[in-house]
Amino acid sequence: MRHFLFQKSLHTQLLLLAIGCVGVTAGVALLVVVYDTWGMGALSGVDSHILRLRLLAMLAICASACLALLSTSINRMLRPLYRLRDAMWHISEGRLDAVAIEPTAYATDVLGLKRTFDRMLVQLQQARGASEQSKLGVAARKRTVDRLLEFSQNIQGAGKAEQAFATLSHFLQTELGLAGLIVLTNTPDVTPEISVSASYPANLLNKERPVAEMETALCPCLRQHLPRNFRADGSPVRCSLDACMTLDASYPAYCIP
Repeated sequence: MRHFLFQKSLHTQLLLLAIGCVGVTAGVALLVVVYDTWGMGALSGVDSHILRLRLLAMLAICASACLALLSTSINRMLRPLYRLRDAMWHISEGRLDAVAIEPTAYATDVLGLKRTFDRMLVQLQQARGASEQSKLGVAARKRTVDRLLEFSQNIQGAGKAEQAFATLSHFLQTELGLAGLIVLTNTPDVTPEISVSASYPANLLNKERPVAEMETALCPCLRQHLPRNFRADGSPVRCSLDACMTLDASYPAYCIP
């Protein structure tokens, strides 16, 4: 019976409860009348008065019982709506993670409302996640712009080229966390053409292979005038600058001309 009721809409359940209460009340009244008048002829005035009193008493008892049943049943039917109301209140407060509706039996129309609410909640959570990611991206771009602005101000404040190279080396090392960094100057009209303007750490340069002796023709970046990324995957194509550093080919390298 319970399973049958919960397969109906909320309107149908209330209507069936009301019909059931009216039917029970009418049946009790009929039983009282039949019981008191069975096998009796015409009722005297006293018997009629007693019958009316019994009938009124039974009707009052039935009405009280039906009201209690209706109150309990309606409260049980509306309990899922109360849960949805509380969940909506949590959502209005911005607490999407605190929303949790326990599974229970629902009327068909309330079940449809719950499914719609669940879809809305999922979409809100996805939208919040996308918004948080967007905020993080904007904050990261803002920090990058602030650092670039600070770097450009430091470069403009440098009085000598050596200071500019040192500032560039410090900025790249601080922002990227590189294991090693070399800033080279390529001046074709000067001997040697390649010179070290800045390096990090202090023991990065290989004293046995000075940078001035590197073969520029074996450097893809200088030869092609394009930035290159040398991965640490054992590729034989590497820059000739590798031999001038204490770091081996197990590190990835980035060359920006």
